[in-house]
Amino acid sequence: MITLFDVPSSAPSKSWSGNVWKTRICLNYKKIPHQTSWIEYPDIEPTMKKYNIGPTGTKPRDGSPIYTIPAILVTDDTTGEIKLALAESLAIAKYLDDAYPDTPRIFPEGVTAEDQLKAAQSLLRSLRPVLVLSYKASTLLLTERSRAHANRARAGDLYHIYGKDTLDEIELSPEDETSLWAQTKEGFDAIDAGLGQEENGPWYLGEKFSFVDIALGAVFTYLKKAFGENSERWQDIEKWNGGRWKRFMGRLEPYTNVY
Repeated sequence: MITLFDVPSSAPSKSWSGNVWKTRICLNYKKIPHQTSWIEYPDIEPTMKKYNIGPTGTKPRDGSPIYTIPAILVTDDTTGEIKLALAESLAIAKYLDDAYPDTPRIFPEGVTAEDQLKAAQSLLRSLRPVLVLSYKASTLLLTERSRAHANRARAGDLYHIYGKDTLDEIELSPEDETSLWAQTKEGFDAIDAGLGQEENGPWYLGEKFSFVDIALGAVFTYLKKAFGENSERWQDIEKWNGGRWKRFMGRLEPYTNVY
């Protein structure tokens, strides 16, 4: 059995984290049985250390190690013995392709994981303007304990822009929000252009679903959870680029179950 660690929220199905959605979509696409273990933000580091899962990077401000999810435990169905403990979405995706060769591939033949990662990062770079808006929205979905942690952690991600220690200290005027939303629309326009015409296939590789689509879908799912399915912002996104993102999310839906 595979156990996927995630942070709970008040959003429907509890899951909201874009990074964790990458792994969940991978598991669902491959139809691999799994379960979710819900942990609060402050418990991520001690939980990772408990299972000897190392840091996945360093904090931008002080260079100290950072422990992140997604992370998985692979246990023996009979004995419960832990056979593998692993973090980071790309590493997990590569493991799933190797360990489950008879399931649909996340990285199709002839495509490297590194090239897929670069392509996904290149496309998603266009959405940087939406970060502060989505961070402020998604933090409100968390429990009080996790919210206090995320308030500082996400502000740290944006410190080079705003120079504030918490999201609450980042003040946005109505004009600021309007400008950021207009830049977000430009970001989706850039992704639309990068993917090419839908007539050539619905996914990054045409008819082949791959990690790039999973990364995009994970971020889009996060935005849907952060702003709310019925919010004006999410409805804007669904309408942009001729309704492309609503169709994209419809095709992704079979892979978004939470177990």
